[in-house]
Amino acid sequence: MAHLLIVDDDASTLASLARAFRLAGHEATVCDNAARALELLKSQPFDMLGAVDFLEKPLSTDKLLLTVANVLKLKRLEDENRELRQRVGQYAIVYSGEAMRRVMAQVDAWRLAKRGSASWARRARGRN
Repeated sequence: MAHLLIVDDDASTLASLARAFRLAGHEATVCDNAARALELLKSQPFDMLGAVDFLEKPLSTDKLLLTVANVLKLKRLEDENRELRQRVGQYAIVYSGEAMRRVMAQVDAWRLAKRGSASWARRARGRN
């Protein structure tokens, strides 16, 4: 699923979190200090960094697993959205029928009117 970097200065916390994430299907790399974490971040990609000191203790493993799943889902959706927006920008609408020509003419007129009203509004603000 995801490659996680877990950072905490307590060895037992690291071990239990690594075990929980691995059982949930994730790859977990553990680290006990910030300097080493920075080295690891420079040398390999991680899907998420887990700095345990920033989490409320005692830790609820179930809550933490759910939070990680939600963050990873959000990241995946954002990446997918970005990719789809790039793809859509590469294509133009293809049409051949007379009805679509009229629709596209109306769209073009609307775009021109919108652009014209925006430039008019900018000019008006500049006069005031």
